[in-house]
Amino acid sequence: MWRVSLTLFVLAIFAGGTFAQDQDSVSKAVTVAMARAGERADSNPISTYHFVEVFQVRGKWIYPDIGYVDFGHNNYREFFAGGGYTLYKSKRITAIGELLYGQSLGPAAHSARWLIPWTELQYRFTSKLGVEASYFAYAPLNSTAIVQHVLERVKLEYEIKNRWKIGAGYGGKHVENKPWQNKPFLTTTIITKGGDFEFWLQRLPQNIFQVQIRYKLVH
Repeated sequence: MWRVSLTLFVLAIFAGGTFAQDQDSVSKAVTVAMARAGERADSNPISTYHFVEVFQVRGKWIYPDIGYVDFGHNNYREFFAGGGYTLYKSKRITAIGELLYGQSLGPAAHSARWLIPWTELQYRFTSKLGVEASYFAYAPLNSTAIVQHVLERVKLEYEIKNRWKIGAGYGGKHVENKPWQNKPFLTTTIITKGGDFEFWLQRLPQNIFQVQIRYKLVH
């Protein structure tokens, strides 16, 4: 699993650099590359998901935004693409909205397609303490797609030192005709010149624990 994770991290960095090469023609464009991987934290570790995303911020606009996610299985994966806009930004508050197109692939996917409205809210109590929330929904575009609601995170984070943060938060998910899933977590982030490395310990349903590595590079 960690070999796959490393490959995803390298791909994210490479993709970010490739996008950045085109910035000479786009004033003040900022490229963000992210890669994430999860694994069950038990005696029989199982890969839970892989995620890669690259997008550009051009002033208040966000485009293009493209990404990939799977859930540790070879028979199902999702690709998404779209863009968005910074709806509001002040010293303390930032609100971002995007609209993405999602396409599933693989034998278990049945070619499901969605529109995915995505939102993120950030609030800064102080220069060291802040909270952020990310939510998105899957709106079906064909008969094989199902409605899903994903609270990806509500995270309270505190900066202990210039390059170290700790935090705690909550995530959850609701899939059509199934009960809500609770996913609380603890997190720590190490900030380096080569990007931010964030580590999660998250409790999944049925009292299963998951370890995540989240990487973010801003260029």
